[in-house]
Amino acid sequence: MRLPQPKQPSANSPGSAHTVIQTSAAIVVALATVFGVIPQLKTNPGLVWPLIVVLGLLVLMILGPFLWRMIAHLRERRVRRARDKAARTEHAELMAFVRRFAPFTNSDHPNNIWHIIYSSYYNDSEKAERVCSTDYMKDLFPIFSRQLETRPPENEEQFLRATEDLCLLIASYNKNYVSESFRRMREKKWAIAPIVDSSLGISRPANPSHGPWLSSLPEHYQEPVGRQIEEFRERWAAFLDDMTKWLERVNDRFGASLSTYFERPQKL
Repeated sequence: MRLPQPKQPSANSPGSAHTVIQTSAAIVVALATVFGVIPQLKTNPGLVWPLIVVLGLLVLMILGPFLWRMIAHLRERRVRRARDKAARTEHAELMAFVRRFAPFTNSDHPNNIWHIIYSSYYNDSEKAERVCSTDYMKDLFPIFSRQLETRPPENEEQFLRATEDLCLLIASYNKNYVSESFRRMREKKWAIAPIVDSSLGISRPANPSHGPWLSSLPEHYQEPVGRQIEEFRERWAAFLDDMTKWLERVNDRFGASLSTYFERPQKL
């Protein structure tokens, strides 16, 4: 449900410069009328009641802008409290996505793409880095997560800023770490190891000599590694889909404009 929006003052609203000028002019006219009527009260007592009415209107014109600003301030406070309360209730959902993102950034977690590629190269980090860029998120993300745990957002502004920061981390990880690694595995030509005939004890060059990344792995590794990478891709895409739906709901509820686009890695 969309939250109440803070009311933006218009040019004709009480308290605006245009309205203040109009009110001041009306007060001058009313004062002139009052001072013009006072000398006539002795000779014409019937003017007392019209004078009281004019004085009453004069008081209303003087106090009106102040009363309107006070009412507007109270309404603004009520709307702001409602929006801040809604932001605090969304913190649990924000932390749920933080916790779901954490395993993807942990290079020692079996769900991490680096862990899959690193293991397929017999823990050779130099070869693994030819496919996956250096993992910078494992040091950066825990700081963000810890700060969000210990100092949760107290209002709408802090909540939206924290959500935007999480979006930036996910987008950076997705573009520079996941999508780029999939692109390299899919498009780059990798040297294929010679084919070994165990029965004859001889080897012969592969034909073709280069191909997609999976074909460069030992033959008995290709199927299980390919299955692990596809499972990772599906988990990651599902996470991005859920994150996008939540961001769209936050945008609609708070009238925000958080980015909801994440590139999806293509299959190998």
